Amino acid sequence: MSEYEKTGKLVVSAMKADVHPQTVRKYVRAARPPAEQQSKHTWRTRPEAKARETENLQTLAEHHRDLWSKVTGNKELERIFKPDADIEQTPPSIAESEFLNLVFVHFETGWSVAKAGGITTIRDMQLDVRGFFTLPVPRNVWARTKKYRNPKFVRFVEKTLRQVL
Repeated sequence: MSEYEKTGKLVVSAMKADVHPQTVRKYVRAARPPAEQQSKHTWRTRPEAKARETENLQTLAEHHRDLWSKVTGNKELERIFKPDADIEQTPPSIAESEFLNLVFVHFETGWSVAKAGGITTIRDMQLDVRGFFTLPVPRNVWARTKKYRNPKFVRFVEKTLRQVL
């Protein structure tokens, strides 16, 4: 486009750039260079990328299963899921706080995957956040520990929660 700016002639600019005059015309009309006009490439064409994505999915699923298996039959963690838990009378225990910190890391991983166009969507993450972070015990631990987390993830969670309340 700089050649066109010098001469003002499309055909001469096209010849010097070794492109068709219609291509030069398109970029001149858009007033943006080609790199700025291209859409973001989001699909995968290499088999190893798909294999790596599948492996990441399996790893995430294992972490999910391991994390939530800690709750099954664990009396110390039952209260986390109770919508009527009284945190004023009984604040979250150390075991509850430690478990919830692991859950928050897991949520952040899912959010990162969703942002990258992975196995879940931002919409699905919002639904999960609304369902879990609005419970009294998770909400209390989140409020106390969010200052130690990724600020972008904190903004995502807080914005999602504001939409619910």
